[in-house]
Order: sequence, then structure tokens, then C-alpha cells
Amino acid sequence: MPVRPVVPDDLQVLHRLYCSLTSALPHGFPPTLDEFSPSFTGAVLNHQVSQTFVAEEGGEIVGFARIGKYAHVPDRWTLAREGEGLLFGPMILSGCREAGLELLRAAEMFLTRHRSRLQIAFDPVEAISIPFYNGGWCGLSERLTEVVQLLALYGFRVRHREFCMTCQELPAENPAEPQPPFHLQRAAQASYRFVQKVFDRSLPVGSCYYSLMNPATSRHPDARFVGYINGLSVQQNYQGRGLGRLLISHSLRHLRELGCTQVYLTTGAENYRAQNLYYSLRFALVDSTITLSR
Repeated sequence: MPVRPVVPDDLQVLHRLYCSLTSALPHGFPPTLDEFSPSFTGAVLNHQVSQTFVAEEGGEIVGFARIGKYAHVPDRWTLAREGEGLLFGPMILSGCREAGLELLRAAEMFLTRHRSRLQIAFDPVEAISIPFYNGGWCGLSERLTEVVQLLALYGFRVRHREFCMTCQELPAENPAEPQPPFHLQRAAQASYRFVQKVFDRSLPVGSCYYSLMNPATSRHPDARFVGYINGLSVQQNYQGRGLGRLLISHSLRHLRELGCTQVYLTTGAENYRAQNLYYSLRFALVDSTITLSR
């Protein structure tokens, strides 16, 4: 079963295959070909070396996988360390298990040549630098059962799980204001990215980072109506005072003012306190994603 490096003429086929496989995911938007192609040709951001392989059956492409050697850039969400191998895939057509295994063998040989053995599949941040995948989160949707089974068969094991949640009823009422000595401050980091911070007098004690999906995450026409909570945190000794609720409530209110009708976020599967907060704010669980290691 032939496995070979990708060539530019493959990209339209890979784009159709990818969109077909991910069409059932309840979050994110299908990429345009222009959004999709840069992730599969040339260098990938934060990778020392990288390569995309495709698998063929009967002269037709039935799957692909992207492998890279991580050049570490500090980020508290990534699970990868300097020099480790990162895998996105194999994304295969239904019933093409052997093609998927061949892609994994090719990826392992590529890493061996570049003196990297440990592999992390679908790292939360650096899987492949596809900004539109899974609504901004790079984990592997557990709805893609054939991909999950292939990785398990090849020796990968679940290392981290995230819940994907969405809110389609953004609050219309004005959120509560913090009581002194606490106060909120909002700042724009870009035309589409913002942060709400809560202060104890002059001391920052919590923050909520959020953004519009359009244009950085997706240029799909509907993406302009969707927001994303990128991160919510409150210092441990300030937790339990309702500051997290204040931060996210004001962020949701601002996203509504910007025209959003829906907001995505992800949270750790064992982060029960955060989940209870999100449920109380009308978020619903729509999917779960996993990161695997071998």
C-alpha cells in the first residue's frame, strides 16, 4: 500500500477528505481550501521539521497524516516538550485501517531519522497549527472513532481529555458588578481578541481571555457570529468568591454586544468546579476531545 509525501496536487483531495471526516463535529467550521492548504505544505509553526504523508489504495488517496518535531515555545496548554514528535492523524476514509497503520509507520520512521521517538497525537495546542480544527482546540474528537481505534492499536494511550461546550443563549441582562475593593478592566489585544481582568485594588487576581472566531480562527461566513473563551483563571486564594462568574459573565455580555449568538469553550474533563460554573451559565456539553501519547 503506497505511502508517500504530499505534493501540491494532492491538496484538493485532502481538503475534501478532511471536510468529509469532520463534518459531523458539532463545533468549528469547515475550512476553505486557502485556509487548509498552508497547514500541509512547507514548515509548520513551532516545528523543527515536519512532513505530511498520504496513503493510496488503487491509485486513490484514502488518508493522510502530519508529523513534526516540536520546537518548544512556552505555552501552559501544550503537553509537548522540546524535540518530541507531534502527530495529527491518521485521517482516513472509513474501512481503511491498514492505510492508517502504514501512515503511522511512515510517521515513526520520519521521527526516527530526525532523532525523535516519543509521539504525542493531537496535542491541545501544537498538533499541526490548524486554527479552525475543532473550533480552535486541537484535540482528537472522540466522535472520530476509527482514528481513536487506530491510535490505540498502534500503542497510543489517552493522556488528557477535554470537554467541548457551547452556549447558544447568551445572557441579555447586564451582569453583576464586582463589589469593592474588586474592579474589572477590559482590554483589546487585537480587533478580534480581548481580555477581562479583575483586580483587588491594583493587584490582578483573575482574567478571562476571549475572542471572535472571525477572522483568526475561521473565515467562514457564520464565524462572525461565534465567540470563543480562550482561558479563564482566578488565583487560588481568591477562588470561591464569584470572581470567575463575574469575569465570564462580562465576557459573554461583550461578545453578545459584538454580534455573537454562540460561544464555544473547552474545559478539562476533571475540572468539575469549572464545569458547574459553565452549566449554570447555560453552556451545554457537545463533544469531548483527547490527546494521546506513545
